[in-house]
Amino acid sequence: MTSLYILFLPFRRNCDSSPAKLLVYARKKDIRIRQMENSDVDVVIPVDGVRSAVAVAWDSESDSIFWTDVESDTINRAHLNGSQQRVIVSSNLGKVLHMLLSL
Repeated sequence: MTSLYILFLPFRRNCDSSPAKLLVYARKKDIRIRQMENSDVDVVIPVDGVRSAVAVAWDSESDSIFWTDVESDTINRAHLNGSQQRVIVSSNLGKVLHMLLSL
């Protein structure tokens, strides 16, 4: 059974005065994003080597996503376009099922 973890986020980088709403979520083998207003299309964020993504967080200032991979025991980071992907924690993780980004 596939677990679905979702995070609703305000997206403040547009020309309108009211922010659009984004849904960023993990589907085990990939991470997806969807604009909640006027769209029913998911976009797969092009990151490599995702084995079992669980927790996801998004930094709107840098357009970066962070996710845990419970099979590889890592916390990872990449830009929304998939560039600059890197492992930021790779040891002593345990089971990270939730993530909150506080800047």
